[in-house]
Amino acid sequence: MLLKSIAYSVVKDIKKLPFMVAEHPVGLDEIVKYFELTTLQSNTSHQNVHIVGIWGMGGSGKTTLAKNLYNNKYPSMEKASLILDVRDAANKNLLYEKQKNLLEDLGFKSFVHNVEEGKAILTSNLRSIRELIVLDDVDHVDQLNAFLSRTGSEILIGPGTLIIITTRELEVLGCWNISHYKMKPLSEVDAKQLFCWHAFLQPSPVNGFDELVQKFLEACSGLP
Repeated sequence: MLLKSIAYSVVKDIKKLPFMVAEHPVGLDEIVKYFELTTLQSNTSHQNVHIVGIWGMGGSGKTTLAKNLYNNKYPSMEKASLILDVRDAANKNLLYEKQKNLLEDLGFKSFVHNVEEGKAILTSNLRSIRELIVLDDVDHVDQLNAFLSRTGSEILIGPGTLIIITTRELEVLGCWNISHYKMKPLSEVDAKQLFCWHAFLQPSPVNGFDELVQKFLEACSGLP
């Protein structure tokens, strides 16, 4: 039991490894730079807690952008957590498991058996540290409320914390008055290169496939 406790203490203090972002991150650097210069610098601030949203349709690259931002930001934070597939967990009544994942990522050993219990434990523990939290694919405000608590305009979480939320539903961000970045289609050049990397393992079409590639690009309209 003692050995297990020591192992847990060591693991929770080890610096996290970066997430795999994308096999072919075509155009991603430009999107990240634009996001940081605009949305991140003009974000909604609640008592020194910064919270921003990434909004767009499914498949538009929200999670890819969020992972890249996470990798860029987590080394400068005390603790960090990237919680993926929140919507899917909620649909399966497993949102409390995601709450547990968040607590463990931030260094709190805790048992969570239901969402309400998770809310209470998160509220009591997350006010003392400077965190990076990414909540991916949140599609209802109840899911957001499961992880974050607030009193009026004050979010009950450690000062200096950065929270990034990805969603398909703009109303989720509106309920909390969160500034957001709207995902834009890829340029034709980037869309073509990304498609070709996946289809042909090279940045341009194989001879004889130009017309077919163009039809795919027109059908996808810049959607990654």
